[in-house]
Amino acid sequence: MFRSIVFVTLVFFAVEATSTSQTKGGVKGVIRELDAKIGTITVKVGTENKTFSLSRLDLPVTDAKGNVLKMADLKVGTPVFLSIPTTEEATAVRVFPKKKGGVILRIDPVARELDLKIAGKATRLSLAKDVQVRFQDPESLDFLKPGMRIMASFVPGKNEVGLVKVNSIKGQKQ
Repeated sequence: MFRSIVFVTLVFFAVEATSTSQTKGGVKGVIRELDAKIGTITVKVGTENKTFSLSRLDLPVTDAKGNVLKMADLKVGTPVFLSIPTTEEATAVRVFPKKKGGVILRIDPVARELDLKIAGKATRLSLAKDVQVRFQDPESLDFLKPGMRIMASFVPGKNEVGLVKVNSIKGQKQ
């Protein structure tokens, strides 16, 4: 009986710990609201919105590569990791790029456009001037062909793709 109670308790805590995107030292979520005047940020964590105080209005903000950004670069819908060492107060923000995955329908290196089939619908994406293409090694835009399954990562704060990662070439996975 005692073992059953301990097992059920441990399972409950394990499920509870994995049900949100809160990790040691921080929270990963998507910005729902940012109020610089009051000093709060609301992020969607899992299925719920959580509001955190900002430790100061000029928090360090970086992108996934460590490049310095500004609070003004943060927009609703941006995926972020909030550093929250001990309290419900954010001390830093790391921005993750938005991503879209799909199958290439068309690539136009001159017009810097990429058409993807995403969930059955065609979507046109703009490519940044310095877009990077990766498969097993860095590649050029000419490497991309219709039928390739890719993941496109956007430049933070812009509606341009900065990285195209090729996941498979006609059934061949990376």
